[in-house]
Amino acid sequence: MDFYRGKVLRVDLSAGTSAVEPLDMGWAERYVGGKGLLLRYMWEYVPAKVDPWSPENPVFLVTGPFAGTNVSTASRLVVGAKSPVTGILDDSYVGGSFAPEMKFAGYDLIVITGRAPEPVVLWIKNDKVELIPAAGKYWGLKTSAIEAALRADLDQDAKVLSIGPAGENQIPWACLSTDQYHKAGRGGHGALFGAKNLKAVAIRGTGSVEVGDARAFLADIARIHKEHVLTDFNLWANEEGTPILVDPMNGAGVLPTRNWSQGTFEGAESINSEALQKVKVGNRACYQCALGCRQVHEAGGVKAEGPEYETIALCGANCGVGDLEALMRFNHECDEWGLDTISSGAVVGLAMDMTEKGIADFG
Repeated sequence: MDFYRGKVLRVDLSAGTSAVEPLDMGWAERYVGGKGLLLRYMWEYVPAKVDPWSPENPVFLVTGPFAGTNVSTASRLVVGAKSPVTGILDDSYVGGSFAPEMKFAGYDLIVITGRAPEPVVLWIKNDKVELIPAAGKYWGLKTSAIEAALRADLDQDAKVLSIGPAGENQIPWACLSTDQYHKAGRGGHGALFGAKNLKAVAIRGTGSVEVGDARAFLADIARIHKEHVLTDFNLWANEEGTPILVDPMNGAGVLPTRNWSQGTFEGAESINSEALQKVKVGNRACYQCALGCRQVHEAGGVKAEGPEYETIALCGANCGVGDLEALMRFNHECDEWGLDTISSGAVVGLAMDMTEKGIADFG
């Protein structure tokens, strides 16, 4: 089948070995997309009743068929495992450029099992796979620092999926980070990397994705972009992004506020899309995506992509934070330490509420 590379890379961190096997093309055809393929592989290869923290709990990195092409919104990475947060099979998604690089390196899936005796970085360059010691030089680095260090040491064009100190310390809601601002946030997959002594996966591919009849494919993409992607209905994504949701959610009474004790936040106007537009400095896009929905803002000494609606809601209103600069700093620190902002905002909001009510003191 066109679009697939046809290979699965299996890495055993305990043994320090790797092997390549054929992608099950029957599954690829029947369970279309990264999510479908992930769930089929997890169903087959995650041991029943496995402890999420055990070395036997595999972590899956999966791409969809259109990753590495110019199909907008399709070059996302799917991360799956039995979650340490929920105890059930979990999937999380992240944009950026890691998934296309997997395809260019020749892999549709990467399956990681075991636990390295010492912290390591998994380095993949096409068919060359090796484990690099991470203790001392890389272990302990925050997310932007580890990405920069690995590109400097390995390949300036490498793409990096990493954990920060939160993942190293196995905080259950630690996330995976790539391209600095893109996070696979849900399910605690960063904590699982930490439990496996895996600091990062760095990958570089020089291959390509075959699309069959290239002229027909490009014609289809041009039509889809015109009719369904670059339309007036979708302009909000490029112009304002998900912060546009703050006002309607607040107006409907469902904006998480002060540990969800309320559904409206009196400071919403200070952290809504209109406020963020005043500090917007540009747009960015994930690989080959025409929407360019990543909003870049600069305030309080922080310049970054985001915050997205979920971060605004949980780290802002849910914690009673109506100061935009403070919210951007909260988002930045979570990004750097490798913490999911949704869970972090929920936990901090709960701690604040419990402290104010005298139930506990987290000071």
